[in-house]
Amino acid sequence: MRPVVLTLLGVLAGFPALAAEDEPRVVIALKEADEQLRALEPKGVPVHGLMLHGDIETRLTFDDNVAATAHPVPDRVLTVATALSATSGPHPWLVKASLGAEEVRHADNPALDHRNLTAAARVSGEGWDRSRAHVELSWARGHELPGSVDALGAAARPVPVDRAVADVAVLARTGRFLAGGTATVARLRHQDVEAVGGGMIDQRHRDRWEVSLSQRSGVALTSMLDVFVEARQELRRYTRLTPLLRIDRSSLSNDLLIGAAFDMTERMAGEVMWGRSLRQYAFPLFLPHAETIYRGAVKISLTTLTALSGRAWQSVEETGALLQAAVIETGWYVGVEHELLRQLVLTAGGGRTRRRYLGLVGDLWEEDATVQVGAEYRVDHRWFVGLDGRWEDRVSAVRDGGFTRTRMTLRLGARL
Repeated sequence: MRPVVLTLLGVLAGFPALAAEDEPRVVIALKEADEQLRALEPKGVPVHGLMLHGDIETRLTFDDNVAATAHPVPDRVLTVATALSATSGPHPWLVKASLGAEEVRHADNPALDHRNLTAAARVSGEGWDRSRAHVELSWARGHELPGSVDALGAAARPVPVDRAVADVAVLARTGRFLAGGTATVARLRHQDVEAVGGGMIDQRHRDRWEVSLSQRSGVALTSMLDVFVEARQELRRYTRLTPLLRIDRSSLSNDLLIGAAFDMTERMAGEVMWGRSLRQYAFPLFLPHAETIYRGAVKISLTTLTALSGRAWQSVEETGALLQAAVIETGWYVGVEHELLRQLVLTAGGGRTRRRYLGLVGDLWEEDATVQVGAEYRVDHRWFVGLDGRWEDRVSAVRDGGFTRTRMTLRLGARL
């Protein structure tokens, strides 16, 4: 495939591999909690030169459509999630290791039970003039659940997906100028699962390597406004052909965007970017295509206790649909957070996402609408209790592809 054997040039959309401490100042501002909540955050425990952080959370969910189908099946779901991390080394060099596990059990549909696992190691450092770099290795065992965008409808169980990632990122600042880049290599493996009605579904044709290079260059025009250019090239190399039609789904994408980041005296902060994405495929019937892509996010502090946030995006994503090359996803989301009595945090939000599939089957689309509300009471800097509600509605061009789903979740946990 000619496009796949091209040399990676480094031409996208985002500095996605940079973690919070490596991101531009305005992105960090979008993620920071209100100062008044910091006193309630876990402090960690020092042990022989290490700082340990951990948490455990138990969730009981009442789900009226646990399989996310047009024919609802209710269930009660118990989830126990644990995480532990250890940090060592004085500033500016830090070494961090973390482990996580999530056990999910269903009262009436045990076929949907599954266990998620994560492990990661990271070395990060800070140099002259706020320059930063990190190297990270991670592995995760996740599951593709019913109702997931890429879930194959005939699967009787959640599909185990292993993802191993190696990531290197550098961000350098000199006066008004900013430049940085990332290199990421990921390996995805899917396991075969039982099909509805018997037999097995071949999931291994979805296994692939993903290699990406990205770069960002920018300049601070004022103390409140940065402008930048972002570029990325990503290679996806599938290790197997699809069953029956023997399609090689490998592809190469080049994305280029321009954008701006703003921070208005900490009352309003955000980032917007716009550009084009060109994708080429190994399979000749998957025609090359160029699409407009954009994304933006903003957070507005209405008062010291209330914050409004919103985001909108359009992107070209990978899809597991056998006869489709890619999916164009367009969406928006608006949320509000209010701190009541300092220890009680109320949240609410809603949005809509539309996906349009490109490939051999024309006029294939689906649209999701979501509304969610939540409340979390922080007893102290360790213990918390929460109650969340989520409503989803999907409309699809595929027969019986739509569904409506309501979930109520009670949470109880502790942070170390």
